[in-house]
Amino acid sequence: MIKTVFKYQKIHKYFKNRHFKLLDIGCTNKNPSKTKRNFENCEYHGVDIEDEYDRNGADFKAMTKFYKIDLTSLDFDEIPDNYFDVIVLCHVIEHLYNGDDVIKALIPKLKEKGIIYFEYPAAKSLNLPSMKVCLNFYDGDTHFRIYNSFELIQLMQKEYFKILEFGTRRNWVYMLLSPAYFLHSLIKYKSLIGPNFWDFRGFAEYVIVQKDSEHYKPVIDSKKAHALKSKALIEPFI
Repeated sequence: MIKTVFKYQKIHKYFKNRHFKLLDIGCTNKNPSKTKRNFENCEYHGVDIEDEYDRNGADFKAMTKFYKIDLTSLDFDEIPDNYFDVIVLCHVIEHLYNGDDVIKALIPKLKEKGIIYFEYPAAKSLNLPSMKVCLNFYDGDTHFRIYNSFELIQLMQKEYFKILEFGTRRNWVYMLLSPAYFLHSLIKYKSLIGPNFWDFRGFAEYVIVQKDSEHYKPVIDSKKAHALKSKALIEPFI
């Protein structure tokens, strides 16, 4: 099956079709059922602050376990430690006033060699036009903080994670199929929406890291780190 969703493309790259355990933080937008359709052997666990926000019966059926938790509370005791192969934080951390602390509190839930997938609005989104749903960072009325790849890389290296990849999200499958998605938006929303243009305009960044506390080696030397920081500061204005 062709993966049309960017995060699924990346997860498939590392896990293919084998069994793995996934913890989805903020499991909205029908993500439980969508994930199970893409990964039949995935054991899916979801976390959200509300029971039924943008989820239906099929989504709850797809989940092995649902945890109703306010992330900002940092109370994750009911989630098992050292259990998950993948933690997904897709368009979550930008909504949190204590996002760094949330990330650190979730690390014990991940197995050694497990991966975390981050996706969030890039600083470049501050310069994009406002559009229905979201194209400019401030279109999201609960958006709190702008992250960049340099900040996340530094944070995760301090927590003994190896950086597997990072960059601007460009979903070439979506871009190729964009006429069909545009038509869907016109039918559903009566207009085009911001996410129709995320991949074209570089709205989002992603970072993928691997827990490597036993054999940790920094993968970005000081010169590369300086170059990355400069890019993070300059790129939004290009």
